[in-house]
This record gives sequence, C-alpha cells and structure tokens, in this order.
Amino acid sequence: MTLTQRLASAFDDDDMAHDASEAQPGEGEHRYEPLVGAAHDPYADDPEARALALAPLLDDADARALWQVGGDGAARLEKLLDQPNPTAVVQALSAQDFAWLVRDIGDSDAPDLLALASPRQLQAVVDFAAWRGNALDTRPVFEGLAVAEAAGLEVAERFVAAQEDGVLCLALLEHLRAIPDHPEVENELPDDAEVFQSPDGAFRLVADPADPLLPAARRVVDLLFAEDLLRARAILKGLYWELPAQLADDIEQSWAARMEALGFESPAAARELYAYRDPHAWKAGLAHNVRLAHRGVREPAVGQAPIGRFGLVVASARRPPLLGKAVARLAQEDAQRVAVAAQALAHRVHAANATTIGHVEELPRWTRHALCTVELALHHGSDGDVGVAADVLRDWSLADLFGIGHGLVVIQVHRARRLRAALGGEAGVALLPAADATFLRQLLGRLPLVADGPSWRPVETQADLDRVARQLTDLDTLQRALAPTGAAWHLDGLPKGATLQTLLGTALVWRALGQPPSQRPLDLDAVRALVGTAFARGRWRPEVRLVLAEGPEPLRSAVAAALDAVQAELGGLDPAGTIEMRFLGDAVLLAR
Repeated sequence: MTLTQRLASAFDDDDMAHDASEAQPGEGEHRYEPLVGAAHDPYADDPEARALALAPLLDDADARALWQVGGDGAARLEKLLDQPNPTAVVQALSAQDFAWLVRDIGDSDAPDLLALASPRQLQAVVDFAAWRGNALDTRPVFEGLAVAEAAGLEVAERFVAAQEDGVLCLALLEHLRAIPDHPEVENELPDDAEVFQSPDGAFRLVADPADPLLPAARRVVDLLFAEDLLRARAILKGLYWELPAQLADDIEQSWAARMEALGFESPAAARELYAYRDPHAWKAGLAHNVRLAHRGVREPAVGQAPIGRFGLVVASARRPPLLGKAVARLAQEDAQRVAVAAQALAHRVHAANATTIGHVEELPRWTRHALCTVELALHHGSDGDVGVAADVLRDWSLADLFGIGHGLVVIQVHRARRLRAALGGEAGVALLPAADATFLRQLLGRLPLVADGPSWRPVETQADLDRVARQLTDLDTLQRALAPTGAAWHLDGLPKGATLQTLLGTALVWRALGQPPSQRPLDLDAVRALVGTAFARGRWRPEVRLVLAEGPEPLRSAVAAALDAVQAELGGLDPAGTIEMRFLGDAVLLAR
C-alpha cells in the first residue's frame, strides 16, 4: 500500500470514522481524498492568457535581461510590484521561475512575493529546494513556511494547504512520531521524549526535545488542523503507519511525482537521450530521403512545454552558427516548433545531468550542451550546407538529432578507449606528453564531461570534433609505430621519467641498426654510443659519421637537421621546440 493509499484510507477503521463523522457530519464523508500532484495553477489551461500577462515583463531588452541567470532579484521584484495587476503577473510566472525568483530576491523580500503566489507556485518553492536527488531535505520545507509566516497567517495557511500530503507526511516524519491516544498509551511513551497531544486529542505526538526544527514541525501540525481536520488526521495517521521499507518507496514515488509535475523526467529516463545512434547509418538514410518518414511525429506541440526561464535561456542562448542559420530558413510554424522542442530538450538534458534539478545555476551549461550537440548532427547530416540543415531540422526531432550528435562524440571516445588499451592502460597513458595524456583522460571521462570553464566537454563544436579526430589519429599512428619494431615494453619495469617519445626513439634506433630492441629507453649519450657501433659496418653516411664522432652536441645538430628536412617536406614543425612523436621515425631514418 502506497502512502497515498494509506492517507486515503485513514478513516476506514471504526473509531477514526466515528470521530470524523462527528467532527464533519454527513453521509459519505468518512473517505478522505488526499492532495496529490500539482496544486492549482490559474493559468494551467490557458497559455495565451499566461503569455499576455507576462508580456509587460519582456517589453524591451532591459526587461528581458532581468530574467536571465544572475539577474538582480530586487530589480525583478520591483518590476513585478510596479505592474497594474501584480497578482495576475506573478501568478502567470511558471512554477520554476517563481521558485528561482524567491531564491534570487532573498528571505527579506520574499514574503512580498509569496503573498501574491498561486498554490502551484507555493508548492514549487518546496519542490525545488527540498528534493536532493530522490531524498527529501526537510529543512527547506520549514524555512519556506517561516518566509510565508512573515507575510501573514493567511499566507502561511495557503503555503501549507498547497503542499502535497505525502510531502508534508515525509517532512513531519523526521521530527514526530504519532501514537493514537488510548487508555494504555502512557505505557508506550518513552521517558526522555517530549510528548504533546494533537489539537483534536486523537494522537500523542512524540519528539526529541533537542530537535531544533521541532517548533516548526509543531507549527505545521497546528496549521493543518486549522485548515482541515480530515486532512490533518490523515497525515498524522500516515506517521503512525509508516514503516522503514514503506518509507523508501514513498520517498521515491513522491520524488518522481513531484519532478514529473515540474516537467522533468527521472534522470534514468532522461539519460535515454544518450543512447548510441549510428550517425553514419543515419546520414546514409538522409541521402535516400528516409528522413521523410519522420516528419512531425515526435516534437511537442507549441505551448506544451512550460514557458519559463528555460524558454528564456534557450531563446537568449548563443546559438551555434549553423543551427541559427538553419532556424532562420524555416517557416514560422517550424521555427516555433523547434523553439519549443529546444526548451523540452533543455529540460531533459538538465534532468539527465544536473546535480539537483533546482540548481538553476547549471541550466545555461546544459542548454548550451544540448544546442551544441544538435549542431554536431546538423553538420554531419548537411556537410555545412544551410539549406540541407534546415531540411534536417524540419524533418527530424531535436531529440533524434541530439542522439546523432552524441553518437559522433561516442565514436571518438571509443577510439580513445581502444588506444588506451593498446598503450597498456593508465601506465601507458602516463608515458605520453602531458598535453596528450590530459587530452586522452578528458575524452575518456563520463560524457558529457563537466569542467570549470566555457567548454563542458572536450567536444562542443565541429572544429573540436575534427581536432579530436586528428589528435587521436596522430596518437594511434605513434602507438602503431612501436609494433613493427618488435618492441614489447613492460610498462611496470620502465625507469621513472620515461616517455613514449624515448621509447619510440630507442626502438627506431635499434631497428635502424638491425638489433633486437632494448627494454630500457636510452639517453642521448647511449644513443650516440649505440650509433657509433655501426661506423665500422659503413651503415651511416660518412658526413653523419663524422658529426657523431664529435660528441653529443653535434648529434643534436644532426637531429635538428633531420627535423628541418621533415619540416621542409611536411611543414608546421618548430626545430627549437619539443620533438613531436610522430616525426621521430622520420628523424632517425633521415639521419642514416
């Protein structure tokens, strides 16, 4: 039996039913219908009226800037209160926007805002602050009540009335235990607890006297009984019935229901966006017009996605260039559909990755991640042609395009994993130059990789994707160059400070001399001595032999001359810089 079912049957037993019927007479009133799901939103079924009410908030660029992340909360509140009908405008805000605005303006000014709020908005204040993953943090519930009480008793009563029964039950459960009052109840009460009766006398409530949130919990109980006796008794009986195993299920079910009411999927469902889709097979299908079968079947209708800060952030986000140009080519209806779909996609990506759903600070990050990933798919499908990209946008859902774009990144990640395995794992990666090792580790991180900076993973643009592909090709070429040398490096036995450069250079030198490769990388003097053994056999050109005979410094000059030759042929090398791994083989062979 779920928590909701238990609350609904709170008066099924004879004693409680009798008491309830006395308190609220009338046949058929023994059954309590619990408050489940989203509370009342006056604009829920009228998106046009909502948009009309919000229009004054977006009448110019300065007004629109107020609603971006990091805007001035006090200025936002002033803008709202200056409206001719501030209650209508405030209640038109989406539940998300309202909850974030309360956070932005701070507790000192928030009571003025809560006094104008709809039940749905008061509910959202708790939804966004109290849920941490799938656990309920009770402190924000009582902190929200304190802010509401600062606005007056009527606002506090509306605040409690707006919360879902299950949320209140779970919040109280951490601070109170309910025991039905009966003649033998004194024998069940602990000696060291604070015990008080419920306002109707039906329950003894047991609490820890040292609990700092106990006064707030008692205040919730008082407000519940002042609002609705049946509801108050049902919630207290939920405390009496609760068992630990049931509690875990109740929390999970309540959390999932609250997130769904806010428009968010569960993280597990949202992560289905990242399921691999073969971008090359998809592109082949585009060439044969297979895409026409997908026209208009998976996008949300205009107005379905909640209009709020998600919409504002997506609308104001810097669109990747190809995506922006392609949207500009669309008819108004298609462009509007894409805008709503981008908003829905931002919801899903945020739900899949955000530390906590209510952390609006993460919203720009995941919005950009969503748009950039769609851009990768557009580039892949259109080869940069804006007209073709517009056709793709018209015929495919953004969720599909996100999966294709992510698939392009996954292909490079799988290449990196194969390369890491060929290098012998992390020990082999550590032999790479620092920049290459960091690059490989980043690419092997959880996707999408979150970092401190403007880029949220190694691949964000088509240029990034091309660069990653080139770097992996270079590293793969380097790794494969070791194989023909016959070298079998045991990474655990390498001396400290060894790098893949020294390994490859040593292997190629041994190969040039026709000798079995050595396990140990050679320093410059060892290379000189080794090459010197070939003089008598005449395997080196006379001018090189004379240079090598003069010592290590001329050897460096010989290598530099070899690099000059490589640079003249291939370009792009700095002879004074670090020797790039992929050219070491050429340098050794040119020096022969």
